[in-house]
Amino acid sequence: MNPTGAGDGSLSHHTTAGQGTVPCPATIFDAIYWAVVSLTTVGYGDIYPVSWIGRAIAMSSSFFGIAVVALPAGIITAGYMSELRKDKDQFE
Repeated sequence: MNPTGAGDGSLSHHTTAGQGTVPCPATIFDAIYWAVVSLTTVGYGDIYPVSWIGRAIAMSSSFFGIAVVALPAGIITAGYMSELRKDKDQFE
């Protein structure tokens, strides 16, 4: 069995001190970048920015994308549901 647990069908990747490919974040900015990318679910890890300015642009565009797509979708859906309730009350 592989000591890291990888390749044995497990869903998690276990690492021990000094092994593995995922280092701890070096700075607080790296930790914030990791959190933003994880929470906005935009990163696959195949291509990613390495400079701080690239990461800042990636984080801001992630938030901007959520603001442009998700928020209006919720507002439109709420209006649609309100109209459906009005129609339902009208027919009853």
